[in-house]
Amino acid sequence: MDNIKIVRLQNGEDIIANYQEDDGEGTVLLTNPMSLMFKRLPTGKAVMMMCPWLPLELIDNVSAKLFVQDILSVFQPREKIIGHYNNTVIEVEKDMLMNDTEMENYDEEG
Repeated sequence: MDNIKIVRLQNGEDIIANYQEDDGEGTVLLTNPMSLMFKRLPTGKAVMMMCPWLPLELIDNVSAKLFVQDILSVFQPREKIIGHYNNTVIEVEKDMLMNDTEMENYDEEG
């Protein structure tokens, strides 16, 4: 079951991810972490963007283990934000599959 949370790190960075705590190790596992950027425009309108937090092109596993002491706060996002996050994860996965296929074709041609 997904446990989507917004995690604010000690450095002020916000990450939205599937969140699993491991009390025994003092760590948390963030799966499909996305950097979360939120900005309020002078017009009063809010803009939110998400992008992969990990270098997806370089790694096999889309999860990261963080030490609890690196986390400032953990928040429950609104349902609308969770839906946007889930859609973004699906889109990123599709893009990665397309990139992998393109790289395989390039390797076969070269």
